[in-house]
Amino acid sequence: MSILKKIPLLVILSGIITINSTCTKQKWFSKVTYEGNVYHLNGSPAKGVLILLEACSSSDGSIYCSNNKYTISQVYTDVSGHFYINEHEARTKVYFVSCNLGALNSEGIESSDLKTTKYTKLYIQ
Repeated sequence: MSILKKIPLLVILSGIITINSTCTKQKWFSKVTYEGNVYHLNGSPAKGVLILLEACSSSDGSIYCSNNKYTISQVYTDVSGHFYINEHEARTKVYFVSCNLGALNSEGIESSDLKTTKYTKLYIQ
């Protein structure tokens, strides 16, 4: 093979190496788990409360995401006030938690925040 025929192959190979080394790897089918308990203000378990886990659908990474949310999952609490969600992770990784009684956070949070007591131990009126 002459040197002129090898140059295009070398350019293509170096382009593939550059793209593979600079792109971030995103796991396919990653899951987000969110679970916790809902209580009335007097401490008794809140049965039948609808919990919604929403995510921002825009790719700007904004924590406010006013009209660009979609529902990842919605579940009702059981008799002990417990709920469990295990669904596909949002691409933006910006989450919002609400219930049928109102929003529990107005700013987006990360999946790691869903494990804090602020979001795993919820109190309603």
